[in-house]
Amino acid sequence: MNETAGRTFSIADENSAAEGCTISRAIEDSNGNTISYFSLGQDTDISAELYSYPKIHYVVSGTLEETGANPATLKAGDAYLTPIDVPSGQHATEDTVYLEIALAKDSATNLPAEAGKAFTLADAVPYADGRIVNRDLAHNAHLKLVEMAFDAGTGLSGRCAPTCPRRRGDRHLRRQGARLPGRLCLQVRCGRQARHPRRQALQDGAPHLPRLIENRCRKGYESWQKR
Repeated sequence: MNETAGRTFSIADENSAAEGCTISRAIEDSNGNTISYFSLGQDTDISAELYSYPKIHYVVSGTLEETGANPATLKAGDAYLTPIDVPSGQHATEDTVYLEIALAKDSATNLPAEAGKAFTLADAVPYADGRIVNRDLAHNAHLKLVEMAFDAGTGLSGRCAPTCPRRRGDRHLRRQGARLPGRLCLQVRCGRQARHPRRQALQDGAPHLPRLIENRCRKGYESWQKR
């Protein structure tokens, strides 16, 4: 991934829009999955096109109009899953920055709205008293997209730091032993480890990683909390 791990960064501030221009920057492109930042100047657009794979758009700042067969208006914090094989384009009514996650064809999604409908990402995961709640938004053989809700006073222990969210722009909250005051965060894992966490971790000389990944992300919060 073309981002520096372990630093706090702002997607909007580091990818500001330019007047009359559309700008894109890919930060991940592998195994059919592409993650890109798009910066659209006011009244610029991307023509509607057909795609044989789904895309998730998440607006970081500004206002984005999804055009084509399934129009929708997205404000900052809103998301949208583009329909497959249906014309879809984008138009910015003001300077707008958004994140695009293009998923491989074999991807499964677990979003709160069907394709072609806008939704607020923060509403996809509820807060639970004294708990950390995970929701797998999308996954395939090489990528897993997870949203996490931290209730006030909850946190991740230092030994779990390798599986804490590390690449989520404005929401870089990870600290060893941190206690988080009620926050939402987004976690993206790409590459071979998303498919074979045990094999990849052993190759990297870190055999403890797969157990943490499997226990935290796949068995659910309740079983993890009892350990």
